[in-house]
Amino acid sequence: MLSRALGFASTLVMARLLVPADFGIIAMATSFSAAFDALSQIGLQQALLRREAEDEALHNTAFTLQLGRALITGAGIALAAPSVSHWFREPRLLPVLLVLAALCVISGCRNIGVVAFDRAMEFRPQFLIQAVPRLIQVPLTIGMGLWLQSYWALVIGIGLSKLLDLAMTYILHPYRPRLSLSGWRELTAFSLWTWAASLAAIVWDRCDPFVIGPAIGSDQLGIYLLGAELALLPVTELVSPAADILLMGFSMAQRQGARPIALALPTATALASLMMPLMIAVSVTAGYLVAGVLGPKWLPAQPVIALATWAGLFAPFSFVCQQALIAAGHLRANLAANTLASLLKLSVLSVVVAYSTDLSQITLAGVLIVAGEAAIFVALLCRSDAAQGRLVITNLGRIALAGLITAALPMSLHLPWHVVDMPGWAALLLAGMISTAIMIGFSATSYAIWRLAGRPEAAETRVAGLLQHAFSAVTQRVRTSRFWGLSH
Repeated sequence: MLSRALGFASTLVMARLLVPADFGIIAMATSFSAAFDALSQIGLQQALLRREAEDEALHNTAFTLQLGRALITGAGIALAAPSVSHWFREPRLLPVLLVLAALCVISGCRNIGVVAFDRAMEFRPQFLIQAVPRLIQVPLTIGMGLWLQSYWALVIGIGLSKLLDLAMTYILHPYRPRLSLSGWRELTAFSLWTWAASLAAIVWDRCDPFVIGPAIGSDQLGIYLLGAELALLPVTELVSPAADILLMGFSMAQRQGARPIALALPTATALASLMMPLMIAVSVTAGYLVAGVLGPKWLPAQPVIALATWAGLFAPFSFVCQQALIAAGHLRANLAANTLASLLKLSVLSVVVAYSTDLSQITLAGVLIVAGEAAIFVALLCRSDAAQGRLVITNLGRIALAGLITAALPMSLHLPWHVVDMPGWAALLLAGMISTAIMIGFSATSYAIWRLAGRPEAAETRVAGLLQHAFSAVTQRVRTSRFWGLSH
């Protein structure tokens, strides 16, 4: 959360310094480079994570495959750069893509030994790997933005992040890789299906700029993508980190004889109950967020934020169910779900853009696509456990009812979904007050509905337990002063 908060703070500052077209150019370049990178993503870390014990030979093999993959990917991005620049009708893309190709090779040298932290669920080293580069990168990127006033400041920031991340992996873990292919058979047996699933997943993650970019241009694309990023902050700050941790937890459960599939839907439902008030708050205060955070040149992003945030209500099911399938070794099922979801997104976006370039309509289509993806994963897991499916529907019914009751008050006051014209500080203050009221209102309403339902063992119980555990852990750390790095 610290890493993402710093990164997003940097984005907000850069949004004031740069124009939407600058963000559109970087979005085009990073989308293509990430898509090409996924073509050779073979899931080496997941394969090592699921093993019963560590094996140095497999680590050396994984590093060698990782480095070879990076060299091939970097060369492919560089060779394709002129064609991609022509596709987007944006000549400024060419040098940016060449820089990203070099950074891809650098990332291939990353220390594979840090996967040991994931296996042992040691989070302090992972915190340092993410936080230290951010703490250095953010002020330097902002400084570059003040100096250059160009999208090259963002490119430099990306490069600094890659280099610092590489350095931290070697500083924090003693493993020093050697080139070897002795364990390639065992790794590729697992990685083949992971690679296939990653191809489908990258279509899902990165097809938006390719499909809508040529139709709406870099300026509108920058507005759309930055608006969606702001709208989906609850997903990137809560659901995505939780999913990363859940892969480790599900893998550990699998090694101990438990069934990750049985754990997935209750966990996803609990996350959805946390998402609901956040979605309402972001949607209602979209105009205030644009006025207070982005500024007047980003006013067209207001409807994008108000609509895109609702995708976060369905995202937990996709994230969590996918991690459970990987941990349980159901790689074919994961591939099938990702492929169906990617085809759905590609086809729907293509049809929508063919008929309209209105950002609101494109955003609404995106929300419906995310809901479709979640339905695919839930249906896949319910096939093996119908009782869990019925329980999920009951829980979601209570969550939806609490959300409707909570949203009724701001709707009756005509607060949401309009452009706001007021000073930035006043807009942020009002957004904070409205969001706080929504959080309190949803919590009280949800608790009342749960009590009326007879206090069943459900998502509300799990969320209460998680919050109580987190509060107890923090108070214990503060009490013992270990939180501050001190000892009595």
